[in-house]
Amino acid sequence: MSVHPSFADWYRSATISPPDGLLQKRWAAVESLAKDPSRGMILDLAKLFTVPSPRDLEAPAGFCDAFRSQDETFGARGNRHELRVLAGAVLRLVVDQGGPAATLAALGIVCGAFGSRAALVPVPEHIDAAERFLMRQAKIMRQRISPVGIKLKAPSKSRFSEIIPAAVFAQNSVPHLQEPLWTALSELSVTLSSLATQAQKSLDQLTRTIVTQQEEINILWWLQTRYSTPLGKPFADVGRAAGVLVFPMEIADLTESVPGPDAVIAVLVHALSLAGNPTGEDQISMTEAVNVTSRDWREKVRAKHVIGQHALLCPVILALEKSLETLGEKEWIPVYRAACDISAEASYGIIPLALQVYRERMLLDAAREGGS
Repeated sequence: MSVHPSFADWYRSATISPPDGLLQKRWAAVESLAKDPSRGMILDLAKLFTVPSPRDLEAPAGFCDAFRSQDETFGARGNRHELRVLAGAVLRLVVDQGGPAATLAALGIVCGAFGSRAALVPVPEHIDAAERFLMRQAKIMRQRISPVGIKLKAPSKSRFSEIIPAAVFAQNSVPHLQEPLWTALSELSVTLSSLATQAQKSLDQLTRTIVTQQEEINILWWLQTRYSTPLGKPFADVGRAAGVLVFPMEIADLTESVPGPDAVIAVLVHALSLAGNPTGEDQISMTEAVNVTSRDWREKVRAKHVIGQHALLCPVILALEKSLETLGEKEWIPVYRAACDISAEASYGIIPLALQVYRERMLLDAAREGGS
């Protein structure tokens, strides 16, 4: 595979001069890392790429070795800017390839680059590429596909006559039956195998359609009832401030396939408008949103959705978790500040904040599916 046409520009966008004569070698290492990355590797690279602070963020095991195999002078110390560019390049290639790991890589980028981090990533265009991939993938996964018709052409009587001519049934000709019988059985086996393949494909398509429709029905019923079952309250009683955290969590619970439906933003806007936010232009801080939710709800979220080593890629769910480490509404803020570079007191648009919560849930679901 040739070097990505923008690879040199990615270096320059981070105010790094491309190594003289080494771009091809750097790209060869990027390709080797993107070929079959583990989910743990992807999440570690997402943290390296999106989190500007060097706090406890070293390159994942094997990352630097891949570049040293191409260039023995490659160093990992004092080289953080280049490491972030290369981490982004690996993630971008994983996304562009569209394989099984692409959704996790894209979610890692968009979740990690939340709030103030977006302006500090070395190559901002990777965020746009990840956003486009997630929207495209959401549509592809939920396309209505009519089941394929099963086409079967069994060997005809004339074909059997060709394979096993009447002459082989003459007296004392049993030994001559073996080869034509094997040929006939082989053709029948191919026919049955084709039938099974087509039937399985049709079944998979029907299953996918059923799952998609069930997801849509569940979300539509949730919107229609305007009721939060976990909280036992109508949307209007949940309120806008709590809804910015509660509603995306509930939609994520109803989502059957990661990365979720492409219409999730519209669903969030509608739900929040039913909770008392008709314009969708309001600003809110994480502090306000977290404090207005009940401690019992936050404890249930923490118990059900363990962020563990992915904490920096899930800054909002991390805020929910840290709020439980103290008793007061203000005491948890310094605890959160020590754990995360994102400000809990800054103001965010309620829709971007709600979408961030939803995507963090999708990221955790994707990581959990892969056993990461």
